[in-house]
Amino acid sequence: MTLTGMGGVGKTRLALEVAAASREAFADGVWLVGLAPVSDPSAVATTAAGALRVPDLGALPYMDQLTGYLAGRRALLVLDNCEHLVDACAELAGTLLSAAPELRILATSRHTLGVTGEPGLRPRAACAGRGGGTAAGPGHRRPA
Repeated sequence: MTLTGMGGVGKTRLALEVAAASREAFADGVWLVGLAPVSDPSAVATTAAGALRVPDLGALPYMDQLTGYLAGRRALLVLDNCEHLVDACAELAGTLLSAAPELRILATSRHTLGVTGEPGLRPRAACAGRGGGTAAGPGHRRPA
């Protein structure tokens, strides 16, 4: 799933809240891959491997190391700030999801990644006067 919207709407905050609330559902881990500082699309897999602390096997490309590490694991991977690396993030997500059927990916971006079966959700800014926070579209209720 990709949380989409313009900058400042609360995509990252919502993704972090979802990740925290989902920890019990993902016995093998929940990881955040912060992509804001990454400028080179070829560094997306390396950045993800570093965030997951995948042991570096040297001879294998990072994408292969990631797929081997995540295969068979029930995990959540949060790819944050994908907008400037959409193609590389889409490739990473597609490859990992094909290799690891129990993996779930939650991405934040100004645009969807375009991965097959990808649902998108546009977070809305919180209602005026309710103080910071976000709502997640129809049916989402904020605590009082």
